[in-house]
Amino acid sequence: MRAACLCFVLISLPNAVFAISCLVMRPGYGFTSEACPSAAVGCRIKARSDHVEWYEWSKLYDRNQLVCVYPGEYDGLAGCVRKHSGNVRCWCGGTDDCNTPEMSRQLVDAFLGSDRTKMEIIMRNLEMGVNQGEEVKGEGELLFD
Repeated sequence: MRAACLCFVLISLPNAVFAISCLVMRPGYGFTSEACPSAAVGCRIKARSDHVEWYEWSKLYDRNQLVCVYPGEYDGLAGCVRKHSGNVRCWCGGTDDCNTPEMSRQLVDAFLGSDRTKMEIIMRNLEMGVNQGEEVKGEGELLFD
């Protein structure tokens, strides 16, 4: 009886410790998935002008957590805001590694183009777990890459 309970706890533990993962750039290796703490609900995306900049992987664990979004930081499953510096911060949630290059670019483009319809479609796709490699068009259509 104790062995069964112990196995259950060991199997369940990783899910309790890490809830979501986000992509970070590891120099020389490309993108790598970084596990966020259990309280995290999404991934942060930063953009300067019209291009996405990636959070870089670091040997320091806390540095990798900058990409993680926590409850109360932003409203909604996905969106963007303009910071006082003029830079843009976007976020996404609902799935692991939602901050793919395609999704990040689509969020930034929708925000900069003030395309509310495209932003709503992106949020709906995140909720449904639609393939993040699909290009979202403003009129509700999907254009496959």
